[in-house]
Amino acid sequence: SLFDKAAKVLADMKVGGSRQDAEYSLRARKALSDSLDIASLCYLAQVVPNLLHLIDDIDMKTPQSIEANLSQWKLVFLLCQFLNALLNNNRPIMLILDDLQWAEALAIELVLGEILESIEKQNNAHLFLFIGLYRDDEVSIYHPLFAKINCLHESSNINTTDIQLSAFSKNDLVNMISNELKLPKRLVVELGDVVHKRTSGHILFAVELLNSMVRDSTIYFSMNRRQFHCRIDRLYSLKTDETVATFIISTLSTLNPDALKALQVLSCCGFHTDVAVLELLEESDISPCRGIRSSLQYLVDVGIVEIAGGLVAFAHDLIQQHVYENIDLSQRLDLHFNIALFLGLKTSMNSASIQAMGSIEDGFKNLYISESKTAEGPVLSERSLLSIATDHINHAGPDFILELSQRKLFATWNLIVGKEMS
Repeated sequence: SLFDKAAKVLADMKVGGSRQDAEYSLRARKALSDSLDIASLCYLAQVVPNLLHLIDDIDMKTPQSIEANLSQWKLVFLLCQFLNALLNNNRPIMLILDDLQWAEALAIELVLGEILESIEKQNNAHLFLFIGLYRDDEVSIYHPLFAKINCLHESSNINTTDIQLSAFSKNDLVNMISNELKLPKRLVVELGDVVHKRTSGHILFAVELLNSMVRDSTIYFSMNRRQFHCRIDRLYSLKTDETVATFIISTLSTLNPDALKALQVLSCCGFHTDVAVLELLEESDISPCRGIRSSLQYLVDVGIVEIAGGLVAFAHDLIQQHVYENIDLSQRLDLHFNIALFLGLKTSMNSASIQAMGSIEDGFKNLYISESKTAEGPVLSERSLLSIATDHINHAGPDFILELSQRKLFATWNLIVGKEMS
């Protein structure tokens, strides 16, 4: 346990430390012996075994006058006494606890409640520094940690400081890689860009990705040129790790409304979408107020989506799945329906042409290749467009089809697409 590790450090100071450490260990031993009676020390030694190495005269065979099973709050009291005894030796103590978002309510009450409240009553409370780390996206207003942090902020005797760690920018990563590889920035800009997109600037993931590149020789040291090199051709085949995808998902709530709406439209289109389809949707009411295009580059920069070969794809299928499943069901089906209607009516298979059509074969022959091109994508055929529209209408289901004319329209689309596939 945390307190047992502290006792071990103090015990090791007796023999392996400097003269000052040895003296501090003796003072700590005396302070503990003075503040706790033998029965309390014997009980505490069951929870903090290294006390036996620090205080030699604790005899675990000594009959204890306390009951066999002390309450949890009695143990809390003894641990507070243990810490206060160490602070009485006028030596600063820093306590660091990570991943507090996973701590149970009792542990949070012990550390942030009883221990800090006990220390703040001491004259030497200024010698104690507590650092708690947690992921704020995993701590809701109902989490016990949230309430306890608010209590600490309201305390007049405890000074609190909130430090929010943000992700590294692309420039930060380029500087870091440049320093580590001892290369000019211009030679690592492309590498830094890929690492940033694949890790969203999360430094732990970035370091792990760079280490993996060294292991598989994507980054290697050239003996001839006596410097590091990167195999650029391998960079763009790198995949976003599942752990990174999970981290990206945790940041989606910070997206602005336009970017989130664009992401929802993309998720309804599947893992990847033709750029030409998005260009068409720019003209519709389905896209965000500022259009999909305006948010696309930002989504690429933060590593959520990628653009290559005329396609926009999610960096990981987990991201697409999360976005899609977190759209309200009725809103999701409505999006599918509206996308289907808008794209399908862009073809020659609209209601008027179907009324005039003699047979399905006639309708199939009437489908032609659109001559409109997009800035990035190839020419989009009407057959492809009708196939995409039909897929969306089938996702929406029959509940949205209220008019008889629409039923005939969508049935015809399905027949034409089915015939082409057969």
